[in-house]
Amino acid sequence: MDEIKKQKKEEIKLEKKRNKQIKENIKQQKKEAAKETKLYTFRNW
Repeated sequence: MDEIKKQKKEEIKLEKKRNKQIKENIKQQKKEAAKETKLYTFRNW
């Protein structure tokens, strides 16, 4: 019984970690896209 609970906790932990990584990647991609726009360069002059 405890083994199953432990395994589920590990799976949930890994899934959260994976989701966090995906969010970070999306955030990074948005930053890269923003750098290419004129608005971004104008704001950072």
